[in-house]
Amino acid sequence: MSDVTKNEAVDAILVEEMQELKRDMQSAKVVAWMEEHKNLLMGTVAAGVVLLFAGSFYLESQRTYRSSAATLYQQALMATDAKSKGTLMGAVVENFSDTAYADLAKIQLAVGESRESMLQAVLSNNALEKEMLWQVRLDLADYYIQQGAVEKANGLLQVAVGTQYEELKQYLLYQTATTDDARRKHLEKGLAAASNDAELQQQMKRALAALQMAKSSL
Repeated sequence: MSDVTKNEAVDAILVEEMQELKRDMQSAKVVAWMEEHKNLLMGTVAAGVVLLFAGSFYLESQRTYRSSAATLYQQALMATDAKSKGTLMGAVVENFSDTAYADLAKIQLAVGESRESMLQAVLSNNALEKEMLWQVRLDLADYYIQQGAVEKANGLLQVAVGTQYEELKQYLLYQTATTDDARRKHLEKGLAAASNDAELQQQMKRALAALQMAKSSL
């Protein structure tokens, strides 16, 4: 090997050793920095974990809050007398004022044709969340039933709804049904659905018992 080649080889080795030394020094600096700031790092990780749990808790709390608003609103909707309905709707407005259910409760507290037009206006809002669309459809169907417009109500009820709304939908369909067999079918489906309203369950049980008694007496 020539002297030039030897020198080049030595230079290459020295360069590699220098690079390795730099890497070792950088690693040592990083380790030293981490050791010096380990409390800060641990605190940052802990803070991240706390924020993660806080975020999850907040989302779960929001879901529970909305679910409570929906349940109270549906109980108000199915109240059998005007005074109870007004009281419960007022409670929705007061306790859940920052939800869409408060707005729906205000509509329910309106009277006459203004309620129908307000519900229709809300229903035409394509940006509305599907849960609210389900509720508004049920509200409008209930209004039509009260007005004797059964066909209009029945048309609104021919759509699938979420689990929380199935009980109310079946009860409204029971009210629009034209035969005892159809009424019985909807009551049974309503009783089998997830329940949000113990009083509504009792109403459906009484109605079903009356239908069964009437059938057995034939």
